[in-house]
Amino acid sequence: ERWLECFDRRQFHFLTLEQLADNPQAALDAVHEFLELPPHGYGDLPRLHGADYDSLPTATRDELSDYFRPHNERLYDLVGIDFGWERRSEPSKQDTDRPGKANA
Repeated sequence: ERWLECFDRRQFHFLTLEQLADNPQAALDAVHEFLELPPHGYGDLPRLHGADYDSLPTATRDELSDYFRPHNERLYDLVGIDFGWERRSEPSKQDTDRPGKANA
């Protein structure tokens, strides 16, 4: 929040670890575009910081979702991106669509 008090929201580019892990070239292309840098192909980038996990028990996922929901909603409103964390059933899925909000 302090950063957003000093800088306009448009001066930030938010990138999730899931985006970087799922499609590193697309994530880096978006960074280049945001920084107004020429495109650059990074070749075959290895998968980093990605892992496959067993699904959480439904009760545990619901409890965690309920606990973090107000914090996540506050973050979504602050940065203008809904990361879709409450809706994800698999750790690798990414949903950044939020009606009326801009994606970064």
